Amino acid sequence: MTRPSRSAAVAVIVVMLAALLMPGCSSYGEVNQKTYEIAKALYSTCNRKDESGLAELSEMIATAEQAGEISAKEAGWLNDIVAQGQSGQWVEAQKMARQLMSDQSDL
Repeated sequence: MTRPSRSAAVAVIVVMLAALLMPGCSSYGEVNQKTYEIAKALYSTCNRKDESGLAELSEMIATAEQAGEISAKEAGWLNDIVAQGQSGQWVEAQKMARQLMSDQSDL
């Protein structure tokens, strides 16, 4: 590999890694129907900037995880969305919820 080609390859790898680490740019894994439904509710709640709705959904996530209806990983993803909304990052939270739903192929 010539020097310019090596530099270009390194640049491509760096850009790809940066994209994976940026919030909202990573893909979510497959989720179950319950997680998908909560993500839809989060999307709507964030669209309305509904703080009390976020609190209710946070409780729903904890209850669903404790009951084994969603996995710890799914709960983590959903709680990350809740945290974004709670910090006033409504648009980012909404994007994250939308990305979680978009990453599902058959739900």
